[in-house]
Amino acid sequence: MFAHYTVPKGVLMQQDVEEILKLYGARSDPYEQVDNGQLRTATLIPTPVRFRPDSETIEVNGSLRTSDDVDVYEFAPLRGQQGMQVVLQASGISLLQSKVEIFDVSGKRLAAEVASSVFENDIVIDLKGLENHSTLYVRVSAKDDSVYSVGDYRLRLDYRSPLARVADPFAGHYARGIESLWANFDLVDREHGTNDTIDQAAEMPAAAGVDSGKRFEVFSSVYRPSPEDPTDIDVWRVTSPEQLGGPLVVHLSPVGQDAARLRVRLLDATGEPAGASGYLRDDGTWTLELAQPQASTEYYIRVSVDPNSVVDVGNYVASAEFDYDHARMHSMVSRSISSSADEFIRWRAGKTKLFRFDLTAGGVVGDEWVQVTFYDAHTHEIRMKLSTPAGGRRTAFALLDQGDYLIRFTAVSRSGLEVQSINLELLVDGLSDDQDPNDPIEDEDYYVPDYDPYYYYYQGHPDDYDPDEFIEDPEYNYTYYDDGPGDEGGGSGSGG
Repeated sequence: MFAHYTVPKGVLMQQDVEEILKLYGARSDPYEQVDNGQLRTATLIPTPVRFRPDSETIEVNGSLRTSDDVDVYEFAPLRGQQGMQVVLQASGISLLQSKVEIFDVSGKRLAAEVASSVFENDIVIDLKGLENHSTLYVRVSAKDDSVYSVGDYRLRLDYRSPLARVADPFAGHYARGIESLWANFDLVDREHGTNDTIDQAAEMPAAAGVDSGKRFEVFSSVYRPSPEDPTDIDVWRVTSPEQLGGPLVVHLSPVGQDAARLRVRLLDATGEPAGASGYLRDDGTWTLELAQPQASTEYYIRVSVDPNSVVDVGNYVASAEFDYDHARMHSMVSRSISSSADEFIRWRAGKTKLFRFDLTAGGVVGDEWVQVTFYDAHTHEIRMKLSTPAGGRRTAFALLDQGDYLIRFTAVSRSGLEVQSINLELLVDGLSDDQDPNDPIEDEDYYVPDYDPYYYYYQGHPDDYDPDEFIEDPEYNYTYYDDGPGDEGGGSGSGG
């Protein structure tokens, strides 16, 4: 309703509260069908079939509807596991300040933790001696009766090793994203023997909404029909554009709860390996990168079931991208780090935007990793995390508000050994802009000002500001800005 982007208002008027309640009604809990406030009525968290504790987590969503609402969950610790983490995640979901307690089957409390603030409101509890318990209970309640006693959260059961958690904060989950969408679906493609060779290769379709010749995607299946029949192979053809601005990057992701282990190769027009480098993640996802593809040249992507896979059939998503965006992005940081000390930089986002970040790392392939964490410089809230192994690259997208950020770089090793030196580069590009330009608008009697979102005042002199008058007078709903002290501007590509 404003001509330009504005910072959050400091007060919510009672009239606003009443109008919002008319639209949406009182707060409800969509995750609780039956009251689970006691141990005897606890919500069961089952262990999924074929659950992989070394690389996956079990998660459920919950909500505290009122300050006296209590949620209790029951689960059976996985056999053969000595320890685990129970994690309540509220950051990025709500401002809930909660309390988490762990009880055994007799009702004895084994552990308890509370959230430290509304900005650091995740709770992590380490549990040992799981072999001594057949059943455990997790009790989630509000820390106090303040305004932050209600809100949504995500409860996670994590059996992974500490090294696995550090190396990859984005754990695979048995019912997340595309895996849950195709969990119980049949094969999407039952062809056999039609595109098994380069001569029979099928054209990989161009991705919708992307410049022609830049990105290709396909959703298909591979399978081994029987021991007597040859293994099914899919060969896809992509042709590079006339103008190249970066490498060719191929991604292959098996989908489904019971996915097959896959293999992928990038071949040239003669059927020989094209010279791509690649790595396989724990979740079975492949990434291949050809650093210098040739212009107007055919390349072939060969997908098959790994002979060692315990599953013979499976769906997959494959993509090939000639990375123009990566070539045009701004280099934010390029340096070497070690595990002896984390490194920090300060970075300013000049406007609220959707940003793309590409993180690359060089080192001992498969063992050493680089992890990057973005913090709001004023609140210290974690806004984004991404990580990549040495020899690979990972892309992440984040909608970040205008303002200052602290960026933390950490070197880790899966083996637990010290990382002497690992090279990294972090690229950034602003993809969207939710503000009008900072220029006068033609045919209008106003203009969009330059302002600092952390420095603002209400109509009238700040010394005369009366909170009661603000609440009673709707005129004070509007906020006026100036450049503020020390405002230096700054663009999306500026470094710290």
